[in-house]
Amino acid sequence: MTSKELSSRRLIAKALTYVLAVGSISSYLQPTLGVLAKDKSTKKQSSKKSSKHSSKHSKSGPSATGLDRSTLSLINSGEWKAAAERLETLTANRTEIGKQESWLAFAYMFLGKCDPLKALAAKAGVSDKADAPRPDNIYVAEIKAYNEICQQKVDLAEKTLQNLPETYANDPTVIFALAVIAGKQGKPSVAIEYAKRCVELAPDFGWGYRTIGFLEQRFLKDNRSADEAFAQAFAIEPKLKEAADTLIDMRLSANNFDGALDIAQQALAENPKDAANYYRIAQIHIQQWRLREALDELQSAISMDAKDPRFYRSRASIKRYQGDMTGAIADQAKAVEFSNDKAFELGELANMNLLAGNRNRAIDNLQEALKINAKNQGMRDKLATLLMEEKRYEDLATLYKNELLANPKDAKLHMGYANALVMMDKYDLAVQEFVAASNLDPLDPEPHRSVGSLRIKQKDYSAAAEEFKKALSINPSVADLVALGYCYALNHDYVEAETALVTALALQQLTQLNTPNAVPTRTQINRSLADLWLTEGRYSDAVASFEAIYATSKNTPDGPVDNFALAEAKALRDRTASSADALVAAYGALSDKQKADNKHAVVASLLKLEQIKKALDITGNAETDDLNLNLSMAKAARLAKDYNLADGIASRVVASSKVTSEQKSAAQEELAQIALAQGNIDKADEMARKAVESFSKNYEAYETIGRVFLKKNDAKGAIDSAMTASKRNPYYANALILLGDAQLASGDTKTASATYRKASELYPGLLEAHKSLLQTLVKLSMKEEAKKEEEQIAQMEKQH
Repeated sequence: MTSKELSSRRLIAKALTYVLAVGSISSYLQPTLGVLAKDKSTKKQSSKKSSKHSSKHSKSGPSATGLDRSTLSLINSGEWKAAAERLETLTANRTEIGKQESWLAFAYMFLGKCDPLKALAAKAGVSDKADAPRPDNIYVAEIKAYNEICQQKVDLAEKTLQNLPETYANDPTVIFALAVIAGKQGKPSVAIEYAKRCVELAPDFGWGYRTIGFLEQRFLKDNRSADEAFAQAFAIEPKLKEAADTLIDMRLSANNFDGALDIAQQALAENPKDAANYYRIAQIHIQQWRLREALDELQSAISMDAKDPRFYRSRASIKRYQGDMTGAIADQAKAVEFSNDKAFELGELANMNLLAGNRNRAIDNLQEALKINAKNQGMRDKLATLLMEEKRYEDLATLYKNELLANPKDAKLHMGYANALVMMDKYDLAVQEFVAASNLDPLDPEPHRSVGSLRIKQKDYSAAAEEFKKALSINPSVADLVALGYCYALNHDYVEAETALVTALALQQLTQLNTPNAVPTRTQINRSLADLWLTEGRYSDAVASFEAIYATSKNTPDGPVDNFALAEAKALRDRTASSADALVAAYGALSDKQKADNKHAVVASLLKLEQIKKALDITGNAETDDLNLNLSMAKAARLAKDYNLADGIASRVVASSKVTSEQKSAAQEELAQIALAQGNIDKADEMARKAVESFSKNYEAYETIGRVFLKKNDAKGAIDSAMTASKRNPYYANALILLGDAQLASGDTKTASATYRKASELYPGLLEAHKSLLQTLVKLSMKEEAKKEEEQIAQMEKQH
């Protein structure tokens, strides 16, 4: 090996140290042999020259790039289209192939103009054959390489420029061609090394510095080095907008406002008639919150170019900050007028109108934007939210319907359309859309939850329960279990309701560590369970649960309602005058809204205690639109023995066009009770059976049928009816009393006594149960127990 060859290889190793470090040298050793080979003294001398030239960036005299000053200025400015046109003119009549043709080939490649590049390659005598030898003319070889890059044959381009003679080691166009190939192959570090060598040889080649900056920033994420390179490019050619913009962006991201402003002002000084230069300075001022200065710059920009939407959008933003919403909206409307991306600007205008409280105008803006760009999901979602908030359900439904025409298999669109239909009370159509969403996404429980909620609204609790069970089969959740329990409770399936709520408590216990703020909370579930026990008639259990709940909610907004529920449970458990007074007092402590929500509950409970006056003090004597309250008024009239009034009210409930099947059943059962109180057994039987037909789970109606059987001396029929009522609700006290009465009537005093005892233990405050028990104890000659029962009855009567 000669000393010259050894020197060349050492120089290569030194120049590409970084490349070796990243392991990418293997494919580049061949092309760099000779090209970068220079002895140390030559490189030092070249380096000094480069430094000298770089500092001056001479714009007179010949350029090492081989370009005339006008063409080089266009290239350094990034004006590649204009540069290509100039080079076409300069080379039109040339017969030889040189640097100008090479640069024209690069311009074509950069602009993606592969057809004219191919024609240029043909003019240069480039062969299309893959195995054709490399042309002897280095510039023809460069043209060939650029043509291959344009045809996405980068590996062939690399091969074309392999093993170049050392003669071209100081030719910037050769070095830049190697940089281009390295960049196209995704080897930014190698490309940067070549580009650095290129600008050393041609220090006035601003685009070379731009290439270094671009690679450093985009691929190596080295903003410091990128800043240095772009600054060199900008110093050479201040008209290079890419350099100015990138330098400003990088410096702003580093909070280097002064540095960014320096670049912007230099660009302005170079071209004071370019409106974009004023805009650039305005953007910097905005980030510094120098809003008045930014407004001055934007006004200058608008004076020079009154049709640039960016200027108006920025000015609108400033006016918004300053509270001038009228001015902000006017400027943003101008941005819409002049923009090619009107959908985007309309979205911004919608935001402005929203801030100004012009919600319907914002809706108009978004609707117009979606006509232009129907695929903008963000705008669609924002429009849907606004339409929902403004209760423009018809427009909301139309929005989703139109979207579904283009995307019929989008489950979320079906969900949105379904929810809009629900708000329009088009329940059947809504269910169809929910089902469609579920079919498209079988693993999403939300459609089933939505149908379940809809069925609850329709008071179809059985159907609602089925939907929540489907949701639970997809993804067990506490909320769905509570909803399922709620459906069961409203459907009088109390055992199933309790099972669902207890399971919800267990699941909540397991998941609360991961979701500590999940809704419903443990307290809310316990409250639902306590409400269920209160409805069932398990008053002692309800009291214990509400006491625990109220202990924690006493000083919270839920406290008054929990205290009322506790007082209600105690009153129904104890059945004393004092507990009834406490219930009325707890009700009186509620807010007006809370009173309205609990009015039916307090009246119904007071009537169970036969506290007629207290109940009527709350309801008043006039019928209302509330059918439940009217039913309570009918019961109050019956208890007061005003049967005509009671019959009239209950009959009007039955005939109401708004009555539900459950309310109708309750009114028919009340008519049966009225008839029974008047001794009209046949009518009582007829109405009680109609009540069962209207709602089969009306256990009170079965108890009334049993009473009719007893009046007819049919003890067996009474026992069967009592058992049916108890099956519907095992904690219904009147069913146990009926059963005991029927057993007693059939001569089975001992069994009747046991039944009465069970009733008295379940409901210690139920005076009727204790009196019936005493009757059987006397018949059974159980004197000691009868005496104790007499004493307890006497004590209870004092409290009543």
